[in-house]
Amino acid sequence: MTLSIFVGASVTGLLWLFDWAGTESSELVLEVELLGLHLITGSLLGAASTGLMSKNTGLRRQLAVSAFYTVAVSVLALLGMAARHPELFADRWWLIEGPNLSGIFDFACLALLLGAAAVVAFRRFGNDAHTRKKAAIATVAAILFWAAMGGSPNAQPSDPTNVLIIASESLDADRLEDPKVMPFTASQIPSGALYRNAFTPIARAYPSWVSTLTGTEPRTHDIRHQFPTVESRQQIGATLFTELRDEGYFTFVVSDAAGESFSGFASGFERLDTPSTTVDALARGETLGAHIWSLALLRLGLIRRLLPSWRNIASLVAPDWVVDDALHRSREASDRPFAGLVNFGTNAEQEPSATRFDATFSAIDRATDRLLEGVGENTLVLITGAHGKAIEDPGLGLGQSTPIWIRGPGVPQGFHSDAQVRLYDVPATIRALLGGPVTFGDGRSLFEVDTARPICVETGLWSRPDRPQGLAGKRLTYPDLSTLLEIDPSTRERVLRAKMESLVESVKARGVILGHRLYREQPTPNGIERETTPLDSVAPAHGDVDLRTLFESRCVEGDPHLSRLYGALVFKRH
Repeated sequence: MTLSIFVGASVTGLLWLFDWAGTESSELVLEVELLGLHLITGSLLGAASTGLMSKNTGLRRQLAVSAFYTVAVSVLALLGMAARHPELFADRWWLIEGPNLSGIFDFACLALLLGAAAVVAFRRFGNDAHTRKKAAIATVAAILFWAAMGGSPNAQPSDPTNVLIIASESLDADRLEDPKVMPFTASQIPSGALYRNAFTPIARAYPSWVSTLTGTEPRTHDIRHQFPTVESRQQIGATLFTELRDEGYFTFVVSDAAGESFSGFASGFERLDTPSTTVDALARGETLGAHIWSLALLRLGLIRRLLPSWRNIASLVAPDWVVDDALHRSREASDRPFAGLVNFGTNAEQEPSATRFDATFSAIDRATDRLLEGVGENTLVLITGAHGKAIEDPGLGLGQSTPIWIRGPGVPQGFHSDAQVRLYDVPATIRALLGGPVTFGDGRSLFEVDTARPICVETGLWSRPDRPQGLAGKRLTYPDLSTLLEIDPSTRERVLRAKMESLVESVKARGVILGHRLYREQPTPNGIERETTPLDSVAPAHGDVDLRTLFESRCVEGDPHLSRLYGALVFKRH
């Protein structure tokens, strides 16, 4: 067995060396961790391979069998990872488009491998009953190893009065209601209330989440882009989860790479299973993502806990893994009610095909099914998008909205609304459903009818001059991120340079939305472009309001850092 263990460890060590040579990584600690995991895995596979040998197996055959077994299981694990998470291999050799093929693909490979191994074993050692028994044990060990990569079991139903927000990056109402894309979620819609048009002030994750949790707009909380400084993040005020935590709820947030915002401000979560935003963590995530033979190990929950850098792999979409962590946190609440936020990334910035994008939401839908089964019936559930789709959509107002669906005690069943609401109405809505007072924020409960819900909107920080496509060549521009950003020495995070803030903010398109109309102002090389446009998907309302006057009073005069200069809006800190 010692020889087999040595061979197995040598094979997986060579696989690590292959990855390391291709990455030229300088992350020494991570590389040592990965090498150690490879050696341990190889040793276990080498030990398991002895089940395919008899007592009289020669040295050369021991070497061949151990090497073959280790390579075969490693290749099978890699192919299974590629089938379940093709986005990780899109820049290498995985070019197949289409839905998730993991079930068919995994088990077809497993059947071929185990079938071939069984044929070889029984032909070689068919007359040796003892060897056949050992071969069966080795086969079962391989199956158990494979099954262990599939995730953890569902949680038991939790205590009542829980709160669970489930968010998906770039979710829209069309996909939410499509039984072909999200069959489980679509089937649940009649059991709750659906609002198809919830607008957010800035369709970028960081400022959108701060608005959603605080119930305020950027002119109040002052988070206006993805790279705020430490000073600006410390003054956002109360959030939904700080309030619930202070009332005795166990609060947590779980996310993949899309959840980098939550660790940056005092959001009120007692447990954060989210990616770190330091440049060191980003580098570790990039290095880990380049190790193709290590990626398959991440399907083991234990390995993911040992390598939290998996959350920093930007291209990884793993809703099942996020749900595993969420169910673990919900059990951790013990006898306390929990308030959790589960955030799914969709890799929207990679511009996937429509088919693959739909497949991502289908995977999120399956994960949502398992999540809701695990947390029990007496949970107030809210499903929404993290922000709008400004990455895909051509301009301000057209991609700022996302749906909100709510189910739980006090929620009318079968209710549908096309009215304009705001994503930052969520805290007031949840507080109203829980019977508590709303002591923070500017949001209003979604169940308050005939309520005007004006919202100031603006574009985010433009990281690429060619997007959004509808504004290419029609806006003022500024340098790229390498010039705009610097590293904060105290936190090792990327932040916007102070001297660049006025420029970045002054060239934004800004506007106000009320009812089914948007008024916007866009600075261009030829002057200020002003227009009022209808929002076709929104139910008509408040058509008699002068939006330009509303914009001036609410969004300009109501913002302490905005002023007019020769008709243009100028941002300046006083």
